Amino acid sequence: MVQWRLQQPLEDISPSLSHSHLYLPSSALSLAITASSNLIIRVVPLCQWTVTLAGKPLWVRMASTTPPVNAAQFKLLFSLGTEMYRLTRGSFSMMYLSASLPKRDFHTHQDVQQADPYALAHLRQPGLQLGHGVDPALAVLHHLGKQQREGADAHFRFGPSERPLQDGGLAFVSTAHLLIVYWFAPVSTAHLRNMESFISAVEQVEHSNPTLTPLALVRALRRIAGHDDPLTVHYLGASNHLPDNSLTLDQAILNASSFSFFDKAVHHMVTDQGEERGVVLAPDGTTVALAPLLLGIEAGLRARQVEVAGGASTAAGGIFPLTLGRSLGLSFLSLQDFPAAHRLGPDGCWDSVVQPRVFRLSRAPTLATDALINGGMDGAILGTDLSNLSSASQPLQTRLSETLREYYGYVLHKGRGLEEVSGHTSVKRREVSRSLLESLDLQKQVMETLVLVWKLEKTEWIALDNGVEVSVKEGLQAFTHKYWDCPPIIPRCQWGAEEYRSTPVPLSLPLPYLYIHHTYQPYSPCLSFPVCSRDMRAMQRFHQDERGWNDIGYSFVVGSDGYVYEGRGWHHRGTHTRGRNSIGYGVAIIGNYTSTLPSRYSMDLLRHRLVQCAVDGGRLAVNYTLLGHRQVVNYTSCPGDAFFSEISSWEHFGLPAIYIYMATLTNFMNQAMEISWLMAQFDPVMREHLRRIQDKEASDTYLSSRIQNEVVSLVAKCTTDAIVDRVKKAKYYSLSVVLRIVNCNLKKGIAIHEHFVINDTTGKGLFEIFLGHLEKLGLNLANCRGQSYDNGSNMQGKNQGVQKRVLDLNSKALCVPCGSHTLNLVVGDAAKSSMASVSFFGLLQRLYSLFSSSVHRWTIIKDHVKTFTVKALSTTRWECRIEAVKAVRYQFPDILKALTALEDHAKEKRDAEVASSARGIFKEMQTWPFLVSTIVWYNVLYQINKVSKLLQSPTVSVDTFRRQITAVTGFLQEFREMGFNSVKTDAREIAEEIEVEMSWPEVRKRRAIRRRRGNTGYSRRDLQTRTLVTVKERFSHMETFFKLYGFLYSKDLMKSTKEAGRLGECCHKLEQATEDVEAQDLRLEVEGAVQSFPTDISTPSEMLNHIYKENIVELYPNLSIALRLLLTLPVTVASGERSFSKLKLIKTYLRTTMTQERLSSVAVLSIEQEMRKSLDMKDVIARFADDKARKVTF
Repeated sequence: MVQWRLQQPLEDISPSLSHSHLYLPSSALSLAITASSNLIIRVVPLCQWTVTLAGKPLWVRMASTTPPVNAAQFKLLFSLGTEMYRLTRGSFSMMYLSASLPKRDFHTHQDVQQADPYALAHLRQPGLQLGHGVDPALAVLHHLGKQQREGADAHFRFGPSERPLQDGGLAFVSTAHLLIVYWFAPVSTAHLRNMESFISAVEQVEHSNPTLTPLALVRALRRIAGHDDPLTVHYLGASNHLPDNSLTLDQAILNASSFSFFDKAVHHMVTDQGEERGVVLAPDGTTVALAPLLLGIEAGLRARQVEVAGGASTAAGGIFPLTLGRSLGLSFLSLQDFPAAHRLGPDGCWDSVVQPRVFRLSRAPTLATDALINGGMDGAILGTDLSNLSSASQPLQTRLSETLREYYGYVLHKGRGLEEVSGHTSVKRREVSRSLLESLDLQKQVMETLVLVWKLEKTEWIALDNGVEVSVKEGLQAFTHKYWDCPPIIPRCQWGAEEYRSTPVPLSLPLPYLYIHHTYQPYSPCLSFPVCSRDMRAMQRFHQDERGWNDIGYSFVVGSDGYVYEGRGWHHRGTHTRGRNSIGYGVAIIGNYTSTLPSRYSMDLLRHRLVQCAVDGGRLAVNYTLLGHRQVVNYTSCPGDAFFSEISSWEHFGLPAIYIYMATLTNFMNQAMEISWLMAQFDPVMREHLRRIQDKEASDTYLSSRIQNEVVSLVAKCTTDAIVDRVKKAKYYSLSVVLRIVNCNLKKGIAIHEHFVINDTTGKGLFEIFLGHLEKLGLNLANCRGQSYDNGSNMQGKNQGVQKRVLDLNSKALCVPCGSHTLNLVVGDAAKSSMASVSFFGLLQRLYSLFSSSVHRWTIIKDHVKTFTVKALSTTRWECRIEAVKAVRYQFPDILKALTALEDHAKEKRDAEVASSARGIFKEMQTWPFLVSTIVWYNVLYQINKVSKLLQSPTVSVDTFRRQITAVTGFLQEFREMGFNSVKTDAREIAEEIEVEMSWPEVRKRRAIRRRRGNTGYSRRDLQTRTLVTVKERFSHMETFFKLYGFLYSKDLMKSTKEAGRLGECCHKLEQATEDVEAQDLRLEVEGAVQSFPTDISTPSEMLNHIYKENIVELYPNLSIALRLLLTLPVTVASGERSFSKLKLIKTYLRTTMTQERLSSVAVLSIEQEMRKSLDMKDVIARFADDKARKVTF
């Protein structure tokens, strides 16, 4: 039920209302108007509507279909809604509205405005977005008037679907309520809005009515709140239906002295000013909406009542839809265009936590505020508890007030943590609700709730929107992360924080460190929200007034009451760990933990909930390091000896990692000793070890450079062993400077990896090195299925090259020339074939050299060129030259201006050489051939660069490579035939801007026998034809692979090969070439895959991933092997080339004395970082201890 109150008589609002008739579709709504001291309008889902005046009905009308309203009738409704809006400035819910009117009385904007003078101001508002503070009647009328003025049929549509209602008339339909426009009288703030006040009011009603049952009471409260929408009635029945006949509604509530309190406390709404009503402050410091709480309780009570009577009820199934399902679903859909995290919340703050009266939200509201979700979780918990009570033989004797007080009023006692509390309390609502609801398919439950809402409100067409299910899925992921994975966090304003005294400094996320503290003072753990809030305020005053800091120092503080308290928060730098505030969060637990530990619940809240929330939210790095305060700051025992001993066993604790890290990075004995002494200040084990060395009690120091090298070599060996183990599991591999494998996992699917294992980068005797290294690693050359090298003769030679020697030993190791090197040669060959291209790139290099020769010249170019700076030309990577060409292509006039400025400056300085160079480049650039060359080369290099970037990925496969090369070939073919005209068009635009004559220089030739190519002076054949021919020549080997593996490139090719009758032939060729598959079985498996694999699976990697994820390898053994062979074939040696880049970073001038053995080990650790990070350092330490043990086992 939705209720309005107006403080003016009916005739003052609309004198014509008493003798006018409004015909509305009976299925849409019912309108009841009663004129007494106040006008009260109620919207209830009945099949009739009634208007009474002075207690006497004026008419009662029922109809299944009604004619459309005419203009006068519509203006009457519009006038009523507008006047109510003007008087009240009310709040409006998001609605799905549809209206259809014939072409009738009003056609112009003036007619619309004359419907009510107050409409004029609102008609100037742009758009028709319906939301808080927008009058729906005004929006509808404005839209209808506009459409009729334009001569179209008047329809108004709003919502995810464009389908209007089929029956005539005006219908206002909401997914939450059936309503037109509503307003509630301003709520008096004389009463306190906390849970204790509400429970006390309930107790008063129960005391005044001893026979009142909890079910009758919550049903009466529902009637006051107006929750008789179709979904609620479906599960709980109408609120005025009392099957137990225990007490009438008027006796229970309406005649009670607390009517005004319940009227304002239970009904949930949000005002235009961001005030959320119908919520109360719970004793634990959280804010709870009463409506979903009471609906959940009523559903549980009603389910239990029906069970006692021996019947069946839908009430139990309505607990989730009524408490959480509806709010979540509608919120996800109403904000589909926003990120999923913004479709929930927000939280807010009370004007006072001691005497709460006004609760204001922190940002624009959604349909699922934090208070609604808290109330929904509480309602689901209490409703489930009440429905599952074991004593089903008698009606429930427990009063509603007792149930609420037991749930919200639990008090912790000193020495007892929340982990010892077995009952359900509001403090543990998140974990309890998760245990109750996680077993449900939440996405299915929410979707079923929405479909039921739309069905009951006759708007089933909304479910046809394809984005509904996606929005629900995304929203539930955000809900799970925010309300189940993350701990409950009390915001700053809730515990009474003072303002930050300066401008907060933002953090750069994610952060790599987490620092653990104890507060020491306050000394004792806080066990309740009032005490924890008081401690937070005391710490903030101390930090601001005594320490002179801008705010409380910690990022977050954990209380023993089950909550985390926000300090500086996720995004602002704290003052918690000197010298490290910008790289980590500082989290403290209230109390002194020198000799005792915090409660297990508080430590788990920090260790598992808060840390995981930070990692999943992208705020804390996945490989973060956890440190105690004492480990990085001198002269402190924080976080206390007992607590520090506890966190030393936690995940990501930083001390062992620091030892290994420093041991691998230092070369000098004195540095290692200094670091060891620094560590000894914070670690008692290291301190004792150094003491024994000083006192000569221990002869083995384990701090020498030899030990460092042994540790580095051991970690490198463990990394290599892990790679080899992965290769052996994959069986098939390809060989370049790296090992390429397809890693198959039943849970995670498939992944393509490339690993660096060869240390010698000179190339001498590489074949022997390959064989020796493979033998050392325990890898069988017979399992090699691919080779890839650059185009050097020692590698690619057909007679004495490495690839020929490998093929002599293993004919199945097919050789694939490196795609990146080959593509580079294609561009290089094309550039060298044209004198114009050689001159073009030479000029670009001279341009860069001219400006980069001094700081002042570079300043000149930077002043004129704002977007792309001029670049030097790469001597080895031709596709990278696109950056140099792009700077000229899109900044031609600016570069010419920079050359002019440089020339003028050089003349002032009397530098004739620079002035001459600038003038010469200026003249060469301001020619038509240079302009055309710029456009041509940019177009060609742009396409080449896209393929080149793709080829550098370790996961690129042969089929992807072939598709890209085919696309480039097609582009070059088309560009040769048609592209030159577009080039001239683009060049003409620049030429007109810089005033260059569009003509080719006349070229005279001595020989007249040969046919002249035309007076263009620029041979397209030299560049375009040469590029196209070179691509076809150098990538001709791809056709060989296509003939062998082509039918596996996609599911469509499998299907077409089968339909062409060539599938058996292709399978037979593959069997002969590899000897790894059986042709007949492979043919049958391919045919089965074409029929049974999902339609969205097409590529080889997707097909192989599907086979392993669905655990159907045994059904497709030959197909899985064939796909693994295809994906194992190498495309480039880009990963191998990266070893040179790594060596430049590792062997710097400071490490010129590093030996080859150490350099090789460090190179493996640097290149294979991800594999190294996955190692268990405890296993590494154990292996080191075994290697150094001197005991002999007999």
